[in-house]
Amino acid sequence: MIKVLYIFLIILNSHNYIFSQERNIESENFYKHIAEIRNLEDCFNIFDDCINEEERKKIINIEEDDFVSTAYIMGLGSFIKNDIGVWRSTNIHLFFREKGIFHPDDMTAIILTSYYRYLKRKKIKLNQQIRFYKRYWKRMEKNELERKRSDMSFYKVKDTVYFTYNNGFISKTQEEKYKNKSCVAKGIIRDRNKKDFLLQIELIEVCDEKGIIISKENIYKKGTWIVKETKNIKIIHEGDIRWIYFELWNFYD
Repeated sequence: MIKVLYIFLIILNSHNYIFSQERNIESENFYKHIAEIRNLEDCFNIFDDCINEEERKKIINIEEDDFVSTAYIMGLGSFIKNDIGVWRSTNIHLFFREKGIFHPDDMTAIILTSYYRYLKRKKIKLNQQIRFYKRYWKRMEKNELERKRSDMSFYKVKDTVYFTYNNGFISKTQEEKYKNKSCVAKGIIRDRNKKDFLLQIELIEVCDEKGIIISKENIYKKGTWIVKETKNIKIIHEGDIRWIYFELWNFYD
């Protein structure tokens, strides 16, 4: 037997009452049950084991949005993400992915909302909740696409642009020069691919003869700097012309 402490902080309507609870449980059996969680009903059973009847009554006396938002940032939200494991490839994570919910924060919010409605003996309306998050991400994707199109419109053929080094540095020397504001890499736009948000760049100046990294892979590994181009590391040298994602370039150094 070990003591497992779960603090579920719930701020009630008066905003001056906070409760917590401590449970002695057999961790092996408890985490075995967690590993077996496959759906919302399994989540509810785990919560009921951790939250006694008196405290469940306190939950139903607050508003749904208050419970979800408060529990999310306090102990119960962390418990769902870390212990129940919506951040990992657990059964409950796969349960949501199969329904088109991919972000762990959305999974957590749905579990909290559903548990509240379960305690209130209301319809959970899982499909309605799922549609809400799908619509949200669809709007976000549309807004992001519009933003990229707008930003891309400022890049013109023959413009001079400056590299951002968002993908890291090819050498320690290059990094140090960049920190000292003495590492400029610039190119000229030769063509544009508006559909894929790519610029055809001719690199005309670089502060390191080894070039610049235009992939998104981290090149620092086990204390050594990887300087050769590989399948996951794309490098461009002075005089090269390559198609590169437009947000790696600015109009100022």
